[in-house]
Amino acid sequence: MSKGHEIKQSKVIQFPGLEKRLLERGLENLQSQNYHEAIDLFQQSIELDSENHDSYIGLLLAYFDSGRVEQAVDLAHHMLQEGIGDEMETLDIYLMLLVQKSQHEQVVEEINLLLKESRIPYHKQEHFERLLHLSEKMIENKTEVEKIDFEDESPLGSLDLYQYHDPQEQVLIASQLSHQPIKRYEEEIKQYLKSYEGDPFLKTLILNVLKEQNYDHPVDIEKFGKLITIVPDRMVHLTENERVTELLVVISDVLEDEDPILYDNIKTLIERHFFLIYPFVLEELSIQAWGAAFHYIGNEYYGSRQSIDKVIDTYDADDREVEKALEFIKRVEKYL
Repeated sequence: MSKGHEIKQSKVIQFPGLEKRLLERGLENLQSQNYHEAIDLFQQSIELDSENHDSYIGLLLAYFDSGRVEQAVDLAHHMLQEGIGDEMETLDIYLMLLVQKSQHEQVVEEINLLLKESRIPYHKQEHFERLLHLSEKMIENKTEVEKIDFEDESPLGSLDLYQYHDPQEQVLIASQLSHQPIKRYEEEIKQYLKSYEGDPFLKTLILNVLKEQNYDHPVDIEKFGKLITIVPDRMVHLTENERVTELLVVISDVLEDEDPILYDNIKTLIERHFFLIYPFVLEELSIQAWGAAFHYIGNEYYGSRQSIDKVIDTYDADDREVEKALEFIKRVEKYL
């Protein structure tokens, strides 16, 4: 390399605040589920500023959400070794990844060490103990599976689905179920799905597992006081809900140009709402009424003082229908 070239390189100045802008764009792409782009942006941000812990967390979440489990595990382990970011937050993700990889023995070892050293904060104590219990149970079940002939359809014991209230733990147990022969837990799952005590979030996760495994027998499903019989294999996929598309178009016409941030927040709220009520659809109210109701709830969440009457007028909706829609949304809200 010539001396002149070295001088030119030494005069290169990074654009001020570039790493921050890369982080912001990475988070935007992560929220939009553009994981490949998000990963690239977070990596660039880390190259410019290796002390930016937020970029590491963003990259870890992008790996995790995109299913790049091996890369996520390696990054989480590196972050824990180097003390990057919040230890408990990173450790929580790291343990979830180990569960996804069915490395339950390592999960048990890690949590027992934390308990022995009294390093778990009080507010996280119950969560980690439940995760420990889950992993120990999976190790026990794995041992039982190894003792059972593959053709033997006798159950491996109770899943005790009612004990899982934490969303992360519910995702983990559903992930484990997806790798198990559903036949072994069929009756317990069916009882849980039709029970009034079952959690709607976990019920949706279980229904997705049944659909993925092409379960073609009818099951009763109860949510929010309603009971229907469905065949999981024939269910419309969560992402193929025409009612959601129609509703988002109505709200987009009102908000996307005027207040795109509020629109994005309401869109997220609607997607979470539909996840919880799945496979049910919205009650037979006008789409304008549902649009006004979700718009108003979004206003309440994010600090707008716009009156309900103003919102109803904007959507040209019937006030009695909007009242019914709001009542139902608020019943679902406690699970969001």
